[in-house]
Amino acid sequence: MITRMRLISVVLVAIGIVCVAVSSADAAPWGTVPVQSDVAGCRGEYGALENVSCAVALTQRWLSHTGRSSVVQETVRVTNPAAGVSWSPENRDVCVYAELGAVIALGLHHCNKVTFYNPTSDAELIRTRSRAVTTLVHESSHGVQESVGLRPVSATITALAFGRTAEIRTMELASDCWSGAAWTWFIGQGHLSVADRSEAITFMYSLPDRPTHGTGQERGRAFERGIVEGVAACNQILGRPAYT
Repeated sequence: MITRMRLISVVLVAIGIVCVAVSSADAAPWGTVPVQSDVAGCRGEYGALENVSCAVALTQRWLSHTGRSSVVQETVRVTNPAAGVSWSPENRDVCVYAELGAVIALGLHHCNKVTFYNPTSDAELIRTRSRAVTTLVHESSHGVQESVGLRPVSATITALAFGRTAEIRTMELASDCWSGAAWTWFIGQGHLSVADRSEAITFMYSLPDRPTHGTGQERGRAFERGIVEGVAACNQILGRPAYT
């Protein structure tokens, strides 16, 4: 979990180097390595890299199925050290990423059409195929939210800096729902199994309580709503028709 002061420090560091390293949706941001999608990684339990490659491949297929292919243009592994900032004209919001030794680690997040992850700080989130798929599809939801003008990054900064968590918490729970809806489609397409989904459900309920994301119980329930009710439930959680 990013502390309030750590996030403020990240923003200041990133802004301080913006003239040297500006991230772009058109090319891999400075200090990052593009992740290749590979559905072959979904056919067994391998290592973290294969789990992420599988998750990227399935996320792309889900986004294509839902007509949202453009919201994630790239998934990248952030090296250490690396930091940068960009501006998204689509939703007029800042996008920041940073991995600076043991001092700053933003970890898995999405902004400006790019999903960022770090294999060290995000090790538990990508340890199994089910976890990796669940979390990367969740991140793609923030791309959908950005495409309709919402500002997840600014909402996160506001929550951590000033304690106003309602806006980002709603976005995060809607993203958990979006991930659950994707799981129903993955199973229907034969990409993943019911046993995989059971593991994902257990994972969601086990997540630690966080003011910006909700409790493990809330996240698990939102995930299961997506599984059962589809993306319409995600619109209801978000309070607007972003996903349809």
